[in-house]
Amino acid sequence: MKLVYLQFLLVLIISYLILIPSFGIGLYGDDWLAIFRYVVHVNPPSKEGWNLFSYYLTPYGSQDIIMGLLHQFFGNNAFYYEVTSYIFRLFAAFSLYPLVFYLTKNKLATFFAMLFFSITTIGFDSTGWLLTMPTYLTIAFFNIFLYFYIIFHETKKIRTLLFSGIFFYLACVTASQRMIGAPLFILSLEAFWLIKNKTFDNLKHSFLKVIFVFTILLTIGISGYSLGNSGDWFSRLNSSITTIQKMLSEGRSDFLLYPIITIGGMFIPNFAFPNIQINTKSDMLSSVTLPAIALFLIFLIIFKANIEKFDKDDIKKCLITASIWIFSVFVVRKLNIVTFSSSNMILMSIVGGLAIIIWILLMFKYQTQKNILTALFISFSWTLFSFFMAWLWNPASPIDSTHRYLTTSAIGISILLAIIISLGKKFKNQVYLALLLSLFLILHITSTRTSIDKLLNSHSQQIVDKIWSSIPRIPNIGKEPFLLFFERDETNARILGESVMFGFPFHIALLYNLTESDKFPGATDNWKDVVSAVKDGQSLKAYGYPLKPIPIDHIYAFRLQGKDNLINITNITRQKLLEER
Repeated sequence: MKLVYLQFLLVLIISYLILIPSFGIGLYGDDWLAIFRYVVHVNPPSKEGWNLFSYYLTPYGSQDIIMGLLHQFFGNNAFYYEVTSYIFRLFAAFSLYPLVFYLTKNKLATFFAMLFFSITTIGFDSTGWLLTMPTYLTIAFFNIFLYFYIIFHETKKIRTLLFSGIFFYLACVTASQRMIGAPLFILSLEAFWLIKNKTFDNLKHSFLKVIFVFTILLTIGISGYSLGNSGDWFSRLNSSITTIQKMLSEGRSDFLLYPIITIGGMFIPNFAFPNIQINTKSDMLSSVTLPAIALFLIFLIIFKANIEKFDKDDIKKCLITASIWIFSVFVVRKLNIVTFSSSNMILMSIVGGLAIIIWILLMFKYQTQKNILTALFISFSWTLFSFFMAWLWNPASPIDSTHRYLTTSAIGISILLAIIISLGKKFKNQVYLALLLSLFLILHITSTRTSIDKLLNSHSQQIVDKIWSSIPRIPNIGKEPFLLFFERDETNARILGESVMFGFPFHIALLYNLTESDKFPGATDNWKDVVSAVKDGQSLKAYGYPLKPIPIDHIYAFRLQGKDNLINITNITRQKLLEER
């Protein structure tokens, strides 16, 4: 037990050292919307009759409540929000312990899985974009559900099925939008188990489990609004079909690789290496293909030396299959030269394909070892299905490595890495495999720090506080229409966008205690909108105001210079408007 505590402590220390700069990221964008919805609908109770429990059972209830409660105690100080997000992330990482250890029976492998998840770049939005932090709670609940679900499959004890049901319910109502792949995953897992053991008893228990899971989903749908509006789901599906038909009519086939590219980006983040344009076959060979094949061969050789069932024939099979895959990528690139020619897209497609080759090979090699085979299937199936529906909503592009839709997929990658380590012949071989896979660990650490730096440069707590403290108190906001105009220089478009413009209505509504019935001031960086606002009022439609001119003294203007120097240019701007009018 002491070793378990030591593992948890090491994960805590290492992840803290990696993620501590993220504690300086400020609130932005829909963070303000989540807080505003809590203030308006939950505290104090609104006319709609919401309370904490009933509001929790809405599609975004958990994130609004968590953000709202934190705002009640800590105001706009994002430090405490980031600490809370970090605690949730650790909870998700630690929840891997019972699941991974049960599947691998290996403490080193389990430690590696927890450590990788705690620092991974996959789905980093759930750390950087604070309102999505409940995703980590959903991951923790899902991991515990899966642990009990697998145990029930082994033992057939109803008590474990009931435990799994409780945690599946919690996972779904906490962040239902991240669990959209769960039904497909569970159906695939049951089909896999049935194929491996075709008995009537297995069929009966499989039917029982599927009915049990879908009963929970039905209960969630009836008792609350966590699953959202079915009309939205069909609308998105219809839009997806239209987009796919359009791409096919244009002769595009590259989108078929996008799920594989997305998987590749989970191993090597899509921004880890500089992106270059691939113009010739020579470019593709020298910049992407040869380095990928060389590294793949090194991995295969080390696997052969340390994994008992991995032999020379497996290396040959892998290299032949990899060559066929890379040739296929070449063909797709040639057919889609306009939309599929960046080095990162090609690299991610190759890496994703190579990872799938390893998954499939290991499943064939270990098909007689029940736990390992189950773990391999779970890791692949959940990695794919946890994001596939979200990708299907927007099939015209792969999903970025840091996107919040991929946070749950990190479970599958963590399990795969743990399995590979556990396959080592002896402990020393497992250590060698862990050291090899630490290349991914290091790559993700550097990519995570890059992501943090990017966020700090655009909306750190310090930047947000300084900019907003330079906006003076404006009388009569909420009672009459106002428009705030923001200029910028050539260096700070992202800062202005994320620290001021994104989420502006709700941020300022919270500062002035406005409600939905009040007139929210508008914000724009378009000078034509300002001119229109005082001339004919046509530009005010976007802000929900009547289409009639507003007084010039209802215009406020500011110029952002550098990172955080906001200069009040209201008088100059009003004079300019007088001259133009």
